[in-house]
Amino acid sequence: MKPKYLIFLIIFAIGAVWFSGSHADTVSEDVPIAVAPEATYQFEPVPEGTQVTHEFKIQNKGTAPLRIERVNTG
Repeated sequence: MKPKYLIFLIIFAIGAVWFSGSHADTVSEDVPIAVAPEATYQFEPVPEGTQVTHEFKIQNKGTAPLRIERVNTG
């Protein structure tokens, strides 16, 4: 292995270890964890123009409040 590649590899390894350890103290224990037992739903065929709805149940398994700020339909 050429010396410059070895130096690059050592610097990269030191940076990776430093970066992974530096954020350990900044991550809060209190985080929301959204769990959706049902991620998708397939509607049965309906006549065109018929409005259909489905209720998705979202559970917060975390310890901080869960805020749902935006929902997009597909």
